[in-house]
Amino acid sequence: MAESEGFRVLERLRRGRDLEGKLLPRADSRGGPGDADFGKVLVDAVATIVRCVAMRQSKDSGDYWRVLDLVVEVRPWFRVLDANAYDKLNRVLVTYLGKCTLFLVGEMKSFDGDLFSRQICSSPFSQQGSGSSILVNILIRVLDFIAGKCKVDLQNGGVEFVELVAYCAIKCRTAGAIFCSTLARHLKRLLDDFHQTATPFHLILWLYATGLGFTEQDAKSKADDFSSSISAEHESAIRLLSLDGDKLQDLVSLLHLLESYFSIYQKGTSKPSAVEYKNPVSRTCLEFNSKSQASTTGLEKDRKAYLLMYLRAMQFLCQPLAEQVNSEKKQIVAEIESTSVPSKLRGIQDAFYQFCDTFLYHYRFLSKTERDEFDDMPILGVFMAGITLSVCTKFKMQENEHFIKQIISSEWVQPQGLKYLSASLYNTGVLLYRNKQIKEASEMLKLCYRTSWACVELLCRLFVDKEKGLNDQLKEDAISNFITEACTRSVSYFEVLHQCSDAKVENRILESLEYWSAAEKLLKGMPSPMPLVKQWVKMQCKLHINVDLEDSSPSLYSSLSSSAKVSKSAICTIVEQELLAYEEMYPRYPDFCQRMQIKTIDFLLQHMYVTKESSFHKSRILIRKGRALRANGIESLKDCILCLSEAISIMKKICGKTCMSGAAPCHQLAAAYCLRALCMQEAEPDSKQISQDINAALDLWLSISSTDHCSVDDEFSLVLRNTVVLLYNVVDLLSIKGCTEFHSDIYELIIRFYKLKNVPLQKCVATLWECRRLNHALCVSPINEAFITKLSEHCGENSKLIDFWVQCLGSSKPLLIGLKQNLSFFFNNFTHASNNPRRDIHSGASIKDVKEVVSELISNDPVPSRSAFLAGCLCHDLSERLIANGRLFEALSYAEKAHGLRTQLFREKFTYTVEKQIEEHNGTGEVAQKVITCSPKSLQVLKSVACEVWSFKTSSWDPVDFNLSAWNVLHCYLESILQVGIIHEMAGNGVEAETMLSWGKSISCSLSLALFRAAFSSVLGKLYRKKQLWDLAEKELQSARQVLADKSINFTCLKCRLMLEVNVDQQLGDLFRNLFDCSKGSNLRERLSQAEDLYRNALEKLNHSEWKNSISCFDKESATHIAADQSDTMDIGKPRKTKKLPKSVLKEKILISERSSRLTRSKYRSSQNQTTNGAVEAQVGLSEHSKSDTVLGDAPIENELLLEGRDRMDGREDEVACICNKLKCWQCLPLEVMKSGFLSSYINVKWEFARRRLSVRVLGGIGKCLGFCRQSHETHEVILQSISVLVSRNPISQSYSTVHITFLLDLIGKEFSGDAFAIERAAILYIMSWFSLKTFHSKDTRIFFGDLAHVQLSKIVFWLKLAFVLSREVPILFQKVSRLLAAMYLLSANSKQFSLPSSCKALSESYWASYFHQASLGTHLNYQFLSIGGRVKTQHSINPEGSYPASSTCSSTEKSILFRFQLS
Repeated sequence: MAESEGFRVLERLRRGRDLEGKLLPRADSRGGPGDADFGKVLVDAVATIVRCVAMRQSKDSGDYWRVLDLVVEVRPWFRVLDANAYDKLNRVLVTYLGKCTLFLVGEMKSFDGDLFSRQICSSPFSQQGSGSSILVNILIRVLDFIAGKCKVDLQNGGVEFVELVAYCAIKCRTAGAIFCSTLARHLKRLLDDFHQTATPFHLILWLYATGLGFTEQDAKSKADDFSSSISAEHESAIRLLSLDGDKLQDLVSLLHLLESYFSIYQKGTSKPSAVEYKNPVSRTCLEFNSKSQASTTGLEKDRKAYLLMYLRAMQFLCQPLAEQVNSEKKQIVAEIESTSVPSKLRGIQDAFYQFCDTFLYHYRFLSKTERDEFDDMPILGVFMAGITLSVCTKFKMQENEHFIKQIISSEWVQPQGLKYLSASLYNTGVLLYRNKQIKEASEMLKLCYRTSWACVELLCRLFVDKEKGLNDQLKEDAISNFITEACTRSVSYFEVLHQCSDAKVENRILESLEYWSAAEKLLKGMPSPMPLVKQWVKMQCKLHINVDLEDSSPSLYSSLSSSAKVSKSAICTIVEQELLAYEEMYPRYPDFCQRMQIKTIDFLLQHMYVTKESSFHKSRILIRKGRALRANGIESLKDCILCLSEAISIMKKICGKTCMSGAAPCHQLAAAYCLRALCMQEAEPDSKQISQDINAALDLWLSISSTDHCSVDDEFSLVLRNTVVLLYNVVDLLSIKGCTEFHSDIYELIIRFYKLKNVPLQKCVATLWECRRLNHALCVSPINEAFITKLSEHCGENSKLIDFWVQCLGSSKPLLIGLKQNLSFFFNNFTHASNNPRRDIHSGASIKDVKEVVSELISNDPVPSRSAFLAGCLCHDLSERLIANGRLFEALSYAEKAHGLRTQLFREKFTYTVEKQIEEHNGTGEVAQKVITCSPKSLQVLKSVACEVWSFKTSSWDPVDFNLSAWNVLHCYLESILQVGIIHEMAGNGVEAETMLSWGKSISCSLSLALFRAAFSSVLGKLYRKKQLWDLAEKELQSARQVLADKSINFTCLKCRLMLEVNVDQQLGDLFRNLFDCSKGSNLRERLSQAEDLYRNALEKLNHSEWKNSISCFDKESATHIAADQSDTMDIGKPRKTKKLPKSVLKEKILISERSSRLTRSKYRSSQNQTTNGAVEAQVGLSEHSKSDTVLGDAPIENELLLEGRDRMDGREDEVACICNKLKCWQCLPLEVMKSGFLSSYINVKWEFARRRLSVRVLGGIGKCLGFCRQSHETHEVILQSISVLVSRNPISQSYSTVHITFLLDLIGKEFSGDAFAIERAAILYIMSWFSLKTFHSKDTRIFFGDLAHVQLSKIVFWLKLAFVLSREVPILFQKVSRLLAAMYLLSANSKQFSLPSSCKALSESYWASYFHQASLGTHLNYQFLSIGGRVKTQHSINPEGSYPASSTCSSTEKSILFRFQLS
């Protein structure tokens, strides 16, 4: 009744719930309050049913199966019960389950024997807790009952009982130590009962008892570790493996008995270790062993019956011990030297080896079902544990290789198992090697070597065998990765063998290559054996480093060609890898590797690539041969070019005129063209073949990228190779030669490759700007127009805005500062920037900001190449900025810093020797002067640097890489030499300037760099002119002129060509004018006429249509008229016919004359009183950069000079703004440029700045020629035109008719902070002052341009003082200004007619005259040299390579200083 009621309760509880085929509803894991009540009723009902079944002792097995199902399903509901209900119901359930079990054991024959008993025995293990003692009693009762049955009929029931014990043992190990210890003790008691009838049954039970005992001890050991305060890490290996001695004795005795029964050891293998034991049980067993050996024939049947049970028992014993050993492998290996009980470990090692040997021997006799019971990973784990212990005990190590051979030849091991075994052996070998156990490490790595290649063979075989199917571990990528691992692990083995001086190491390497070749036959496309080949090459380099004969070194092709296991294709692959390996080892062993490369290449060309089908590979090897020859130096350069030419000839036949043959051949042909161009530059720099090859290469690459039949993979492969590096080198070479013809195509390819790589083009912009690859050498524009155009085609019109560029470079402060400084340093005097929305381009680019960035870049020692390059660029640009501001001494310091940094890079890329030459010159007809020049000898790119561009690696190109080519470094180095030389020349340091410029010219001539040759010759000509070495000056200038006129030299940047030509024409004009002035030579009038023609020619070039842009406001017609009008009166004593002028110009001149004629002296003086001190604020206070540069150490004096001219606007702002709009004032230009936001506007400002600076110099030359002719009117006009060039964007002809000349004079007399025309402004102020003083009392000039003729003396003094400040670091100009000021103050002190007002009453005119006289003698300059951090060093002799001597004689210093003021 109670049982039926329980089922009815369960039925009601099941209603409305999803049972999913179960007897009971599923418990909620959250365990809410409702579930607790529901669960209590449910568990109570189940307990009632179990109690009823137990009490009525049903013999229906279905009742008990139903009970087992209910017990399994009710277990989750115990989690929702409270503590009291849990204890009560659990106790009831366990009690009645025990009664059911006892009844079933007693009536075993009535039920399904073994299977049912296992289910009954497993139920108590699931109900652990308060009733564990009851569960243990149940288990013992069950085993005792079945053991009793077995005593009666052991032959029939022994196997079933062992299976039941095995099942219980596994369950006990999972349940915990209490179950293990109880079962182990009970099995030993049962063994005593069975002692009289010892059989395999008895021995297997003994194995389980031993295994359970070890498990119990391990559990106690872990508990002790947890409770102990002492760290167990150091002692864990010894404690876990040095088990109880009695148990180890029993284990060894047991292994002897098992060996006797199962005959597992064959001839050639070792038996378990014979150790003397005193344990009586062991002795009894050993005695029984000797008796039983005589009757082994009778036990043959039992052995077969119990074989599977025996293997299971051995795995049960060994697997936990093996897991302990493998987990503590590192500690075991480290502590074994201090272990005092290694002999105790032999028992465990014997168990491991006996299990492996038994399994490997009997596996073939097992059925498929029986084989499936044994997973390969646990068995391999046991084997690895045995190997670890063998290393510790130094016992049976020779058997490891025997086991490996059996394992890798057996069918049951899967690839994953071999991978595990290979990795474990490798890790063990590495641990032993680190523990200085080299011999043992060698043995482990040898086993790893065997296992790895066996796994490779198996993987390839399974991959090819389609019947086996494919899985994750058999994917081609996974196989390739493991082959690479096998090669790497083999290399470790070879290295250890080499350390042991093993003579077999070379044979091992060849053997591994045979393994690789065998795998290559099965799996095409597998990775190359580069690690193996590289190890071979390393060994050969070390062995033959001191051997002169190359034939003494064996090569891989000679060693493998006789092997039948290696195919021809495999040999070809291996030999090419050998070639690569020798290339990599070249820096360490250059001579040997060079010989071996040539030897290897010749073999490939003569024996491998001899057919028409192998033409592509033959050309590729020819290119490699070219690299090997180039690595030998310039001596082999011709042979290198011949190899490249042969490769090009072969590839042209393959590729034809298109890339229909594929991307790879066309790419190889293009690369060969580029490489030949680079080599030709070193061999024959003037050859036209250079540009032809570059053109051919670019056409090929562009055709590859644009044709439809070239796949994306083909295009991407180009990026993987060295294409971009080649393009970098080519564009750098073209830039230093001044050729921009191919820049557009090169930029197009670079942009395509970046897009192909999925790299944002902003990164492309940053990378190219970082290495300064966006312009050519000596170019004013920092960014090539071709790049801007190409970038806009890919990024849109937005890329033309300056904001886009700021964003591209924003992540790098040095790059952003460099851009800002380069584009906007002439905006420093712009005072309205704070109201401009586009302020970022010029904010944060102050001189202080640049200095801070430079300091950060060079803070490390040594300075990295990237930092040195960036800092050098910043210092170079900063020096240009300071030069424009007239701060020559500070500019010189930063120019020298840039030169030093770039010299460091130059020495990293080039090699040379210095040769001194002494020449005698007599340019003046007086005493001959010795000129000592230094020139580079044998200048060439370093071998290693030259070979970098030949890289054949297939690694992916990384856009982040910083790549500096030799030509890029040389470009910057020569620019720095030129800059330092120019500053020295401007500062009057003739010796230093000549040293630097001669050095730079020598380099330019040796490498045929026409652009730099013309630049250096031009400056040298100017220097020699100032030194009055007339012949040398003319020689240099004519040389520069010839270079520029040479049509074979391709200067494709027209503006730069025009600037160079203008500069040379101006210098030649100055030379001829100086010759006339000094009355040197014959035909003086012809010299002056030549100077006139040269100046006029230069001015026409400066008015060329190429200069026209939105900034210049160029009016070609009016400018041409001005130049022609000036030429009418340039001839001395010979009137010229007046040229017919346009009516508009004539009308303009009439208006000007009328206006000038109406300006009387009284009117002019009246206007001057109103405007001289009020027209425009002078703002000539002490400039920021002049605060630290005082004269004669008296700071207030220079302030006083400028305070005299400080004026105010007097309410005329509207008038000034109106005049500025008509004049298009140069000072208002920055606002317009920043409002536009276009990058081209900033670049145009730079071009216009350079053009106007040259224009002022050319006009100055014209004015001086007019002065010789005493033509004041024309001279006056030229002066006004010079003023207009500096202050107005309109030509002077436009200014005359609309703007009062007084405003021009006020603008030119106004000081601006950071004025980019500081030196030019000072020169014009001096000329204006000199002209005004010269015509001050001349009546002839009153009717023409009376402004300059009637300027007040106070205004002239103010102009001269402003010029004094602006030119304080330009010795020649400064001397002239100082002399004129001294003369004026001297006159003022002695004549009231020339009295000068002064705001400082304390200083008299005589004091000022003395002060300016001292300044004219150079006292001011000497102080500045000493004030800027020991600048006297700059007067010493300079090493053009970038270093300065530590000391020099005083006489040479003084001579150099005095010499500056003798120049004129």
